[in-house]
Amino acid sequence: MKTTVITHFYNESYLLPFWLKHHMNLFDHGILIDHHSTDNSVEICKEIAPHWKVITSRLNMFDAPLCDSEVMVQEWGIDGWKMALTIAEFLCPRANNLIEIQKYIKEQGAVGGFIQDKVMLDIEPGKEVVKDLLVEKPWGIYRNEKPSAFFKWRNPDLMPIFKVRCARLLHYGYSGCYSPGRHKSYLTPNCQIPLELGEIYKYGYSPWVSRFIERKLSFGKKIPENNIAAGFGVHHTKSLKIIQSEVDRLVAHFKSKLLQSVSK
Repeated sequence: MKTTVITHFYNESYLLPFWLKHHMNLFDHGILIDHHSTDNSVEICKEIAPHWKVITSRLNMFDAPLCDSEVMVQEWGIDGWKMALTIAEFLCPRANNLIEIQKYIKEQGAVGGFIQDKVMLDIEPGKEVVKDLLVEKPWGIYRNEKPSAFFKWRNPDLMPIFKVRCARLLHYGYSGCYSPGRHKSYLTPNCQIPLELGEIYKYGYSPWVSRFIERKLSFGKKIPENNIAAGFGVHHTKSLKIIQSEVDRLVAHFKSKLLQSVSK
């Protein structure tokens, strides 16, 4: 069956080239939903992936339930395997193919499977990526590790960021039947994909360079107030000071783990 990846983007000229080149090796087709970008994101899509479909969103804001509905409308119109990712998420199946993951899903009697993500960190902040993002910035922490240090922050502005395990669904249903944010699904039955078959590298804190930081801070103005009140997309509204504090804590924890593993 054909495999299709769906994403939505706004002013993603920094990460888009890495994302497109990576996923063109995995998926037969892509549907790229542009949220009225004012940079050259659309031109990048058409240049790197001219055979993929670029459409313009009907939305002016990143309203989580409406964005998810827009993704599901696209899913309804295509057959085969489907997966919705953000531009910060890089699917990394073992052996660089999806066949084993698809086989596992069917062996479980499921219609789809959730693939766990790894939050990527940058232990070389300020160092630009020259060619290959995944090779040059390969460091990350699994969310389900839940280090105790993440749960000692009592300041409400520094809530633990790994409380909720995030994952993305690969499926062959009519749609993903997502709850807001697309980290959960009402599509049944679904299963959890073992890490040995694949994972998602989520570049939420890497590469920590000026262009990436500017990108990260730009999304807050695209989150509607009613979504913030409901708790959707609030991580996009944090100040640089708070984000930098999170980055420093996570990198320190990662380096500590690295030293422990080396000393053993």
